[in-house]
Amino acid sequence: MRSRALSTLVLAAAGAALAFVGYAFGARTSADRSPREASHPHAVCVRPADVRPTPGSPTMTRGLQDQLILDHSRGENPNAGYTHTHRLKVIRQTYSPGGTHHAHQHPDAEQAYYILEGKARVRLGDQTYEAGPGTVCYIPSGVEHQLWNIGDTTLVNLLIDVALDENEPN
Repeated sequence: MRSRALSTLVLAAAGAALAFVGYAFGARTSADRSPREASHPHAVCVRPADVRPTPGSPTMTRGLQDQLILDHSRGENPNAGYTHTHRLKVIRQTYSPGGTHHAHQHPDAEQAYYILEGKARVRLGDQTYEAGPGTVCYIPSGVEHQLWNIGDTTLVNLLIDVALDENEPN
């Protein structure tokens, strides 16, 4: 089961990176309806206009703005581009210089950071790394992690989150 979740995470990272390329260069697709209008899972392209930015939690973050692109909240998050994925969440995160997300862990999800712009320091368990554009950091469930913008410019990161199936071991 672990390899299936990891494969899903890797495919999600690749798909999110390709979606971001279209996002960054203004690509548009023709769609019959907005992802917000969907009532059940189906294939979609989420455009920048479909996502509303939200500030990060003031108790957990400093200098963070999130754009929730894909979510599995089943319509409960009005800021998300599309909310009917099965287990996948993709968030475009923008950190101002000095911005951070405080140390935390997720017992019920695997995550990956894909650094798009800027310079980050990432702590994964007891290891600390410096990361720049193109770096992918894999975070297994239950591993404490933290991210800081250590550069003088904005740090842009795609956070890919896959909720574990309740039958999968942590």
